[in-house]
Amino acid sequence: MRANIVGKVLTMTAVSLLVLSFGSCRQRNSDAEIVPAPSFTTEALDTYMRDEYFGTPDGPVLVRHLASETLSGSGTVAFSGEAGNSHTYYIGYMCKQSAEQSVSISLSRGDEDRRLIMLEACVSDESAVVSLPVGQFPEADSVLVETGKQTSLIVTVYEGKESQ
Repeated sequence: MRANIVGKVLTMTAVSLLVLSFGSCRQRNSDAEIVPAPSFTTEALDTYMRDEYFGTPDGPVLVRHLASETLSGSGTVAFSGEAGNSHTYYIGYMCKQSAEQSVSISLSRGDEDRRLIMLEACVSDESAVVSLPVGQFPEADSVLVETGKQTSLIVTVYEGKESQ
């Protein structure tokens, strides 16, 4: 029991969280031109992740896209394939809530899951990314989202590696 608790604590300390603000309505790119914030769609979040998260010189390198989905309430987002053991899972998400509800995001396979983050409520107009090295849960084949019916989430999952 103690080893299991220590293992979960170590797993959680390895999880990194990066919040990327979309701002209230606008954002500036490196050329100082104003571009609209992405809309609440999978395509907009995918484009933002590819261009602004993976597209920076000091950011991680995109290996491949594993999944994207819009959820109303709890659900599972299945991967399109397996990730390389030396890489990292990057899960980007945006959410909207009509009432504050907790949100849990986990990597999952069958009856086994590893929680990456638990939020008391989400913040609209913001995107966040949680990540976990694939080697800590190489069997994962989906992302499990647990929340109430008054929460809508867009989830996109990538396999990436550290920039060199």
